[in-house]
Amino acid sequence: MQGRPAHVRRPTSKPGEMEHFHCCERTAKRRKAQHRRRKMFGTAVRFLAKKSKPKMGPIAMKTPPEQRNTITAVLYDIVKENGPITVSNTWERVKEVGLKDLTSKNHMKIMLRWMRERQKLRLVCNHVGAHKQFLYTTWFTDPAAATKPTPSSLPSKQKPSPS
Repeated sequence: MQGRPAHVRRPTSKPGEMEHFHCCERTAKRRKAQHRRRKMFGTAVRFLAKKSKPKMGPIAMKTPPEQRNTITAVLYDIVKENGPITVSNTWERVKEVGLKDLTSKNHMKIMLRWMRERQKLRLVCNHVGAHKQFLYTTWFTDPAAATKPTPSSLPSKQKPSPS
């Protein structure tokens, strides 16, 4: 104990016990560091192994330009008149109007996405509690009004009728 400062060695019952303690402490720190490095390496490998989301290319419309203009005008009018509107409500309005150029709801969705690409419409996400609701709106609609939930758009819990 004469060659070392007092704070390095603690008094022990056995003379060689303190050196062993420091050795184990260093080994434990080294193992923790190795574990951390392995964990980070595994995270990096998992991240790089994931496939990235495929890039969506621009939509190539197959409909003739006259028909496309008609559909676009009708959809734009529906969205403009009915404010922020969901896809299903838009489809209901299209059926009411009786637009023959739209063959299906899927065709309408493609047209809405094409209109979004052309920046004629925009898609707004409305959080209603734990639910998300995606609404189509024109670029000139007030965003505050677009995110207000309407009573008809809120999810309702139906109580079983007493029989």
